[in-house]
Amino acid sequence: MVLSKLFRSLGGEPPKPKALPQVGEATLGRALRLDASMLEAMEAALGESVSPDLVITGQGLVEMADETGTSWLHRFYDDEDRMLQAITGSKDGGDAEEWSFYVPAGSEHLPQDGRIGDWIDRLSRPEIEHGGERFDRLWYEGDDRTQPPVRFVETVYERADMTEGREIVQECMVYGREAPQGELLLLALVMGQGREATFERMLGTGLRPHQVTI
Repeated sequence: MVLSKLFRSLGGEPPKPKALPQVGEATLGRALRLDASMLEAMEAALGESVSPDLVITGQGLVEMADETGTSWLHRFYDDEDRMLQAITGSKDGGDAEEWSFYVPAGSEHLPQDGRIGDWIDRLSRPEIEHGGERFDRLWYEGDDRTQPPVRFVETVYERADMTEGREIVQECMVYGREAPQGELLLLALVMGQGREATFERMLGTGLRPHQVTI
């Protein structure tokens, strides 16, 4: 299942690498092309075409640790806030296990009173509605009870030589549904804290490593 290895307890301090890893063909500053055939479900849901080309201008890194070991979540952003994501079992990114690609599909600032509990509760339900369609929670498979979203801190770098990145607190849940063009993913997040918090939605699809090329 796409992103299944994000469903775990996340721990440790955000990593501060001396050099950013390369995951497959993806690393900061590189231009990539995705398999355009994998974007059809996203295009149908958005009602517009999605370019398969992206130039990486930001790179995020999250360490994910539990009793079974440590995995790494790598995120690659372009100037349109589109995101290519990979999960690996090593920090250097040499063994990408799961890939996915997301585009923005909605953003709003949360109420100015700074309370975000109601929005996190929304991400705890077994389903969510977006664009008039129902998406079912992919984490906690087979469990219809309310479950908390995954909380982590992502460290984002905008230059390859940075040793200190910008840290972003997130509460995250992943949903999906079957569309005529294939599986469609919905990544829903509460990002930031207090008055800076926003509610973000991103539509996505799973990819294989060979579908991400220079």
